[in-house]
Amino acid sequence: MWRCTKCNQDLCDVCIPGGEANFKRGQPRCPVCTTSLDHLGDGKTKEPFWRMPGQFFRYAASPTLLIAAALAGIFSDMFFLFYLIFQIVLVRYGLMVITRLSEGNWQHPSLSDAIHGDISLFYKQLFILFMMIVVPLLLVQVSPMLGYSLAFLGFLAVPASTMILALTQSVGSALNPAAWIRLMWTIGWPYIVLWLAWGAVTSAPDLIASLNVEHQVAAGIISFAAGFSTFYCGVVGFAMMGYLLYEHAEKLNIQSTLPRGKDLPPAEYSRREALGVSHIYAQLGRIDEARKAVSRALNESPADIALNERQFLLLKLTPKKESFLRFSEDYLRLLTANDKTDMAITAYLDIRQHHPQYTPTAPDIRTLLARGLSARQKWREAKPLLVNLHSQHPNFAELGSAYVLLARVYLESTGGAENAGKILNFLGKKFPQVLQEEDGAEVLQLYRSLSVG
Repeated sequence: MWRCTKCNQDLCDVCIPGGEANFKRGQPRCPVCTTSLDHLGDGKTKEPFWRMPGQFFRYAASPTLLIAAALAGIFSDMFFLFYLIFQIVLVRYGLMVITRLSEGNWQHPSLSDAIHGDISLFYKQLFILFMMIVVPLLLVQVSPMLGYSLAFLGFLAVPASTMILALTQSVGSALNPAAWIRLMWTIGWPYIVLWLAWGAVTSAPDLIASLNVEHQVAAGIISFAAGFSTFYCGVVGFAMMGYLLYEHAEKLNIQSTLPRGKDLPPAEYSRREALGVSHIYAQLGRIDEARKAVSRALNESPADIALNERQFLLLKLTPKKESFLRFSEDYLRLLTANDKTDMAITAYLDIRQHHPQYTPTAPDIRTLLARGLSARQKWREAKPLLVNLHSQHPNFAELGSAYVLLARVYLESTGGAENAGKILNFLGKKFPQVLQEEDGAEVLQLYRSLSVG
């Protein structure tokens, strides 16, 4: 999806096709006002995060993350240093998860990047949490009401602060109460749902660790489960935060770094661009501009059916009768040559609605259309295509079989037996062999049975 901020219009990927490989600098642009367009993502309806809890638990259950969680369960309780290492990895990895999912990218970040990457983000997160605790405590000494209010706000804003740090990597932004309030207010009540869900998920390790057992084996299992769930549930919580940002990315003005659109081969891009632009112009009544866009694409792909169909529809909207009928002949030939008989019949009937006297010039096209119409028992529509073919195209190779069909059309029409007899008499003199063939013999038998009746 794309948005033109000047026209205040959203445009789909059909109207604005292509991807980064197709776009030049500043592109794509609005066909109406030429303003550069903003990319809104894939345009799919975003499922509310609270409706998809299973997705977040599955996300954290990738083999690599499960192994890391198992190692955390085994080693975290042995030495404080191991616990600290796993906390550093979890925080750094979680911030990467938030950043990726905020863009709608469900591909897991590399765990090695969290292990070997910049450690400063962990210290930033630690410092932010420290300040969110210490500052309200100090403020209580000066103004209890203000201190307790800030403490409550900070307690509520832990996820908001974490999301801001992931997006900006700025301690100042992540510690800014105004930024917390703005993010929470913009998201609205789903943020409260997130806060409750995040709190429930991340409290699971503490609940497990609080279990008191005397048996050594059971205590070891509980210790492992607590360490495992700390890492696993932590990733689940970070995933929920990232997806909530993605769900509300437009309101939060989050710019994705993912490639825009879908790359297309140059010829296909030109074709789809012409179809998209012409659709927009046609809706605005700018038919000539729409036709020019399609004509340029037809110069590169003259046999493309979709482009020809669009040109046919656009010409129908113009007062240029001669141009429309001239193009219609070529369009019908293209369709019949590509076995698009249904489309050809629809187009022919459409033409006849606007120009009742129209019949294609080429006898082969007329015959193919007549056969298709007859197969649909549209005898009245088929008849004009076949009448007087012998005088207009006396050398047409398929004239005999075409007139067999015309005789059937007359026989299937009310009061047409006399004309059918004339056609059969003409065939008996000029093309006697066709009356010996299966279709001819069947029509002749039908005529005799009706005559006797």
